Amino acid sequence: MKIYIWGTGRLVGNVIGRYIDIDTIEGFIDNDKTKREYMGKKVIRPEQLVSYDAVLIANLYREEITKQCRELDIDMEKVIFLYSNCVMEDVNKDYAFVEKILGKEYANGIKVNHKREMKEAKEYMDRIGLNVNPKTLISRIKKKKRTLKTI
Repeated sequence: MKIYIWGTGRLVGNVIGRYIDIDTIEGFIDNDKTKREYMGKKVIRPEQLVSYDAVLIANLYREEITKQCRELDIDMEKVIFLYSNCVMEDVNKDYAFVEKILGKEYANGIKVNHKREMKEAKEYMDRIGLNVNPKTLISRIKKKKRTLKTI
């Protein structure tokens, strides 16, 4: 299979070697023109992506990447968001595909993460009696959790 990872930052390290072996990766995708190689694999620009079986998004720029994928006519059925996959709907649609690429443990983990975040968002909205944009709310919850962990 031709699997690409979109991103060359620290989040990639959370997946490589744990859920997917570096040897199964064809290459990396990044918008930074100066990046040529990462983890011993070629880095291509998004518009250079032609032949692929899966694209794993390993960064926090879900909205920007989604827009770019649509503009470049990248098949969204072959795209797996590893992070920031939760809005009021889960952007990962086919968890059988996620499981095939990353394994059952990872697929279940991000599925559970989505359900938990949606539950927390709804509970918070109910508690404060506020009509808030769910995207904004989830972002605020994540930021608050990070802040609490550092205290």
